[in-house]
Amino acid sequence: MSKLIPKFVSYLGPDPAPLDNVNRENDNALRGLLHQRCACHIINLIVKFGLKRVKSYLEAFRNAISYLNSSNQRIGEFHNYCIVKGVKPRKFGLDMDVRWNSTYLMLKHLIPYKATFSTFIAANYGLVNGEPLLSEGHWTIAEKIMEFLGIFYESTVALSGVYYPTSPLMLHHILEIACHLHAKETDPLLMSILTPMKLKFLKYWQNISLLYSFAFVLDPRAKMRGFHNVLQLLSQAIGVAYSNYFTEVRAELYKLYNKYENKYGAVRLQRPSNISGSSGKKKNTWGKIYGATGTSPSSPALASTSSPAVSVPLVSELSS
Repeated sequence: MSKLIPKFVSYLGPDPAPLDNVNRENDNALRGLLHQRCACHIINLIVKFGLKRVKSYLEAFRNAISYLNSSNQRIGEFHNYCIVKGVKPRKFGLDMDVRWNSTYLMLKHLIPYKATFSTFIAANYGLVNGEPLLSEGHWTIAEKIMEFLGIFYESTVALSGVYYPTSPLMLHHILEIACHLHAKETDPLLMSILTPMKLKFLKYWQNISLLYSFAFVLDPRAKMRGFHNVLQLLSQAIGVAYSNYFTEVRAELYKLYNKYENKYGAVRLQRPSNISGSSGKKKNTWGKIYGATGTSPSSPALASTSSPAVSVPLVSELSS
């Protein structure tokens, strides 16, 4: 970080309107743009923090899978039992704390084998305190948790992409996760895990990074109007006011634009737009932001295969 900040300052030039303690303030501002926590790791922390409340149910599935995988003979017997029942045999893996989405994937692979797996474990494992290791209640909780974790899996996959920029997607997924947690608050089977998950969410994402906001606003489908709508929806979901933050982002973005304009405005060149084939974001997510069905103000233009040459947008265009 100590090497990146001087390079960034030399690229944009010094602050045109320095304040008191300018070096310290510029350093903190640049750190906010250059240094970000891994979003996928934060999602994993949120999920793990909530799953601690249902550890006893998940441990039953882990014990059952470990029992099956610990003997080649049992693996072969289960393989033959699946063939007899007309089910395609497969092996099941355990989840791990250090692997993203591993609990979701463990349940996703296991639940389709609910009947065969339960019967086989009940016949071979024996009873635990007079009850089968995997009861109907265990499977009910497992199905509910798997369904609940689906959105976290999708966000992790999308934000792990390497062939498209992921920073413009951050506010989309923060909003989706916040609305998902808010919508499930009344579910009696999930209430115990939602409170700690929401606390962990607020710890990391209540204060939104300027980098995420800049990247979202510079998406031509979003601009300042879309950003304002996102903050309103997020405020409704988590109960945090973002009016001051909106003003701050707009001021900082204009300030950053003016730095580019002062240093590179004279050599700005017109060049054809480069429309990517995939943005890593489903089109229907814009419907939540703009209130339409999967469309944004610029969606017709985005659907075209070619477009005329365009210039770098002016500051006034960000608000249109």
